[in-house]
Amino acid sequence: MRTEGKGLSWRKIGVLLALAALLVLITVWAQSYYSKKVFHMEDIKYSKYADSGNGTIEYRIIWPRGANLCPCR
Repeated sequence: MRTEGKGLSWRKIGVLLALAALLVLITVWAQSYYSKKVFHMEDIKYSKYADSGNGTIEYRIIWPRGANLCPCR
C-alpha cells in the first residue's frame, strides 16, 4: 500500500519554515520598534536617553534623515 501525495514534500516544509522564521523576525523588530517611547516638540523627535534616578530624565534628539536643523546659514 503506497501513500503518494499524502504528506508534505521537503520543498513545502522549507517554505513553511522560512515563513515561520520571517514571522519571528518581524515580530522581534516590531516589538523593539514600537516599544520605544518618543515625543515630538516643535517638529523635533525626542527619545528617553537616561534616567538618573533622582527625578531627572535626559532626552536626546532623534535626527531625521537629511534634516538640517541648524539655524545658521
